[in-house]
Parts: sequence; structure tokens; C-alpha cells
Amino acid sequence: MAAPTSRCDLRPYVQRRDFGRLVSPFKNIRVKDIVAGLNGNRENGNIDGEPHFVLFLNNSIATIDELESLCASVGQHITTNRRYFPYGINTSLVVERERVEGAQLVFACTFERGVEYVTRACGTAAALIGSYLLSQQTDLHAVNVRMPGGTLIIESDEQKRYYMTGPANPIT
Repeated sequence: MAAPTSRCDLRPYVQRRDFGRLVSPFKNIRVKDIVAGLNGNRENGNIDGEPHFVLFLNNSIATIDELESLCASVGQHITTNRRYFPYGINTSLVVERERVEGAQLVFACTFERGVEYVTRACGTAAALIGSYLLSQQTDLHAVNVRMPGGTLIIESDEQKRYYMTGPANPIT
């Protein structure tokens, strides 16, 4: 898994960076932080992967179902905004929850481009969320990303390589 992305990696996917204007029409969300990034393999100085737009919220969200409902109501408008994201972008909403012994629990939901709805889980979103928080908060050793379909655990080693563990279950 890759580290958080530089701006040059995002050039094809992000045309505008005045994200405050993008999210200001949504009166039902309070944004704490915004991260745009790719997650994939770095080769020859480039990165391939899925583009993500992540909104860390200050909202008081009690359940993953509440967050999923909120993501469904704003995700499509952001994901398909071609003025900002010419190829579309995966939109994730994140709420930081409790922190226990160096492990941060977050609730996250992703409205995926091409799928056009909130998915049960998104590994690339979880990887970006976890790697971002681990890179920003040096006292963390793990980020538990709880999504509607389950929890993925993101950890890093001393060389800042990121690892994801969690169940993979088919949905029928």
C-alpha cells in the first residue's frame, strides 16, 4: 500500500482545489479536514490507483448507519462533479471515534465512482484514511476503519510501509 499522495500524482484527477466551495452547499456536514489522494503501487516515481476525496467530519455521528445515510445524500454530488474531478472521484466521509491504546477507531463510508452508490466497504479508501492518520499522528500504531461491511485495520512499520488486514467476505 502506498503513502498519502503528492499533488502532482493527482493532477489528472483533480482540476480545482478550492474544496471549501465544493462542500459549502452541504449545510448538514461540518468539515474538520479534507484529503485528496490515490492509493496504489508506486513504480518509476508514479502511482497508480483509485482517486479518493476524503472529508473528515466534526459531525456527531453515533452509528455507521447514520454516516452511510449522510454519505448517500452528499456522495453523488461530489463524486460526479466534473468541474473539480474530470474523471469522477471516490468520496469518503469519515468520523473519528474513540482512541484506545494507540489505536484510532473511525467510521467511514465511501460513495464509489462508477458504482454510483455507497459500497459496503472500500479497501483503497480505508488504506488512504489509515495511512493519512498514521502519517499525521505519530503516537498512533493502528487505525481501525469501520465501514458498513466490516472493519479494516491499517498499520505501519518503522519504514512507513502500510499494511491492511481484515476479513474479505462475498456479498450475495
